[in-house]
Amino acid sequence: LGAPAALLKGLLLGEKHALPKEVRAAFNRVGVSHVLAVSGLHVGLIAGIFFFVFRLFGLTRRRATWVTVAALIVYVFVVDLRPSVVRASVMAGLILIAFTIERDTDLWNVLGVAALIILLIGPQSLFDVGFQLSFGAVGSIALLYTPITGAIHRVFGKPTKTWMQWVVAAVSVSAAAQIGTGPFVALYFNRLPLLSVAANLIVVPTIGIIVTLGLLACAFGFWLVPFATALNALNWAFLSGLIGVVQALSKIPRTSLPVPSPSPMFFAGYYGAIALILWSQKFPPVRKVLLFLALFGINVYIWKDVFREDRLEVVFLDVGQGDGLFLRFPNGRTMLVDGGPRTRYFDAGKYVLAPFLRHQGIRKIDIVAPTHSDNDHIGGLVSILEEFPVAHVLDSGQYADSWTDDRFYELVEEKGIARHIVSAGDSLIGLGGVGAFVLHPAPKFVSQECDAPMGRNNTSVVLRITYGGTSLLLTGDAEREAERFFLGWKDRLPTTVLKVGHHGSSGSSSCAFLNAVRPEIAILSVGAWNRFGHPSEEVLKKLNEVGAKIYRTDRMGAITVEVGEGWMKVRTMLPMGKGKGEK
Repeated sequence: LGAPAALLKGLLLGEKHALPKEVRAAFNRVGVSHVLAVSGLHVGLIAGIFFFVFRLFGLTRRRATWVTVAALIVYVFVVDLRPSVVRASVMAGLILIAFTIERDTDLWNVLGVAALIILLIGPQSLFDVGFQLSFGAVGSIALLYTPITGAIHRVFGKPTKTWMQWVVAAVSVSAAAQIGTGPFVALYFNRLPLLSVAANLIVVPTIGIIVTLGLLACAFGFWLVPFATALNALNWAFLSGLIGVVQALSKIPRTSLPVPSPSPMFFAGYYGAIALILWSQKFPPVRKVLLFLALFGINVYIWKDVFREDRLEVVFLDVGQGDGLFLRFPNGRTMLVDGGPRTRYFDAGKYVLAPFLRHQGIRKIDIVAPTHSDNDHIGGLVSILEEFPVAHVLDSGQYADSWTDDRFYELVEEKGIARHIVSAGDSLIGLGGVGAFVLHPAPKFVSQECDAPMGRNNTSVVLRITYGGTSLLLTGDAEREAERFFLGWKDRLPTTVLKVGHHGSSGSSSCAFLNAVRPEIAILSVGAWNRFGHPSEEVLKKLNEVGAKIYRTDRMGAITVEVGEGWMKVRTMLPMGKGKGEK
């Protein structure tokens, strides 16, 4: 029952949805989540047990082989044709057939046939993370196992005892798989596990026992129920023990290293270096070339930022119906303005902001600025404060009574984050030459003891960002009441890029305000098919009338604005398309 039963179901059938989130997270942190996916280990055990049972029932070797292959085909469909299972089943079937007809097998040929079959069934599998990790791991083991084992023997000597030989073999397999798939793990998960090689020495054999007991219980459950019950009781002990060990290991500090997503150049250099290292074993002169390339690569890495032009980067993230902006200043400092919503079904901080920050290699955030306390702005920031170190928080100081608001400021206090309450006329400094001026809120809009006099939307912190002759106006959810106050700023209002207020609702973006701002670009942070009907047709029409080019996160995904001295560049994650009322 509980987590042990869910884990067994996941190991045998690949159905992990019932596995508690904390257990899955523990396996991820330790770097042994690969055992949760049905793959080579599981298929090898299943094939072996099927073959043994069929032979036990008196089938000849040839017939047992063909029945086992048929059983594997059925199993592949039971687990929904997952690439790792198809790959392992094809390889196991071919090896069994070769064994039966007494033919030698070539691992690379078998691996190639497995890949060909999968890609014939679904060519898009080439871009599937499971396909890449599965074939990458097996290929790495085939390529690197012998060199790693030889290196261990040279350093520590060749072991004479059987158990020591098994440990060396297990370490070599695990290290080979981790070296081969490391860049892909970094690309998709932005973390490199540090304990996985050691943890696999415990986890992999235990998984073998668990899968074997589970399959035997299934086999005997139809005709020897007491025996199957005893097997299940024993398996429950192994499952519970495994979960306990993994959770204990996951509590060790720094079990994984956060890393940015590697670039295509890194992939080429990394796998090129592995190829050269292997080649140098046969041709020693290659070692000089390898040393030269290593020194060249280190120099490029050290000096790359020296030749990079200073720039301001602003990313309007697609957080659904809400706001979430990331700013990276020329001096490397970072800022988050809002964090999208947090509900029982979706947490923009956990599923959008945090993966984006890890992808960018961001380990700490200098400034977090919730414009106001509505859930679609502050909700996702709770997860950010829970996961990332933050130096400063700035807000309007407006009182709010909600779980997200209370939890956010509870974390600010717990973590000793400096809090700054800002109002109209304040400025931010130390941003690498970027000007950040607070246009709002004015004191009359804010109350630190009760509800906002003119509504929470009108307490939004509004920032005007300037750099290199380009300006950006970030308006939060400010509505017409706040916009009337903005008009007093006059010369500070004209802007290049406007983050349209309140997701383009009809209560914002008055004609007087838009005529004073006259943006070249208008960015709408809005959720697809939202129940509020944002953005309104009226606002889209007004933006067109002032000549603004419209960008929308619901249609274009994340929108990136890069600003340098005298230039600006806008990129969208999805191809730009025009909708009704846009130009």
